[in-house]
Amino acid sequence: MTEGTYKTRLQTAFGKPWCDRVLTGDYRPAVPFSIQDVDITATLPAIFYLSRYVQRRGKGRLAEVFGGGDKEPSVASVASQLARTHHLRGFEDETTRHILGDLLMGFCLENRSRSEDKQEPLRRALPTHYFAGWLDLPERSVNLRYVPETIVAMLAGQNGPVVTDSPADDPTPFPVGRRFRENLLLKPFLHGVKPPEPFRDLSSDQFDEVTRVTLPEWLTIRLAEALEQPPRPLSASAGGRLSPTSSRWPALPRRCGKTWRYSWRLMVKPCRVASSSTCSTRPWPWVCQPS
Repeated sequence: MTEGTYKTRLQTAFGKPWCDRVLTGDYRPAVPFSIQDVDITATLPAIFYLSRYVQRRGKGRLAEVFGGGDKEPSVASVASQLARTHHLRGFEDETTRHILGDLLMGFCLENRSRSEDKQEPLRRALPTHYFAGWLDLPERSVNLRYVPETIVAMLAGQNGPVVTDSPADDPTPFPVGRRFRENLLLKPFLHGVKPPEPFRDLSSDQFDEVTRVTLPEWLTIRLAEALEQPPRPLSASAGGRLSPTSSRWPALPRRCGKTWRYSWRLMVKPCRVASSSTCSTRPWPWVCQPS
């Protein structure tokens, strides 16, 4: 039976409105959310930020530092600016800047349509290190369609209308806004991050220069360092604390949150035994290589 034939018969038997509701990718009476393909790596930097500062990421300094004028930042402009810093001496000529651009495209950044053209505007930061959360890519966090908020709320076991600080006595392994160094999701990415002091100071997170890190981590750290501070949190009035988990589908965290937390704990468990001399036991082998 061809597709046209069975659709015609269903419409004859049940009517077109019924077929339009059922013969789609979504059927809300059974599954109360849209089933879509989500690339978790694209949302992790926003998850880092939300777990640390409890609010959505607002506008940062990426375009100001690496764009210049009305031009959007690109891999080429980032490589050109980084080559002027004292950390990347030796990348001053065109050939070495192309090499630096290749490294950035391979480990830290993605441009529009994942093009190999280094002049294309940047669209994504790869979660190579915790400091990827300082890069405001995409420029508007709302473009991530509430996926970071949903993941953070479900992992922390929060069912309210907004993402909030985890209580001090909350035993969750995925705390929000406090004890972020104990968060099992963040742990693999905190290599070399100094303890913040004071905690709410946006610029308090710093890299410990004596810590040995991999080249991908080091490049992400220098990118964030050039920005001097992370993006400001989005204000509450602009939806900075909104979570879709209870405002639209109140039963979703209760049904799925426990399973999610258990699955993520299994995935990140290897990071708890990682030694200081190697990162090979971390759960994301594409992030870390032996120092």
